Amino acid sequence: MSKLFKALSFLFSALLIGFVIPSQAQVKSFTDDPVKFIEELKDFFEAGSANKGDAHDFLKKFENQYWSIGKTHESKFSESQKQMCYEVCNLMLKKRLRPPDFSSYLSSMMNFVDTHQSDKNFLAWQDCINKILTGKAIKNYTEYLAMSENLFCL
Repeated sequence: MSKLFKALSFLFSALLIGFVIPSQAQVKSFTDDPVKFIEELKDFFEAGSANKGDAHDFLKKFENQYWSIGKTHESKFSESQKQMCYEVCNLMLKKRLRPPDFSSYLSSMMNFVDTHQSDKNFLAWQDCINKILTGKAIKNYTEYLAMSENLFCL
């Protein structure tokens, strides 16, 4: 009986450590500093992505081709679009959404600018995103992102 108790204690401890350590390593919120935001996104994707290579490639593309923090070219996003991105990403964190959901959101943003949508359309899209995120049914959000990702692609 004592061996069983020790084994169960060890298993319980291992599970507890497995849940506590990753949650402490996770990003709690995103800052609105463009350089720090990218670093925080990288940390978030690193901690929660099943395929770290794909996550790295996606974020590298997002940073270098779209976000661009003054390295080789201007950002494809306006400052107001970046502010909305910070807000939505923080709402997504509060809803405990995972890196694949963030990838869908950021891909939709990239597709949005690639298809030269108007600022008015972008604001309407972001408004829908905010309404869905502040609601109770997150499943609707992931479906909306999947639709957005395909709607705005070239």
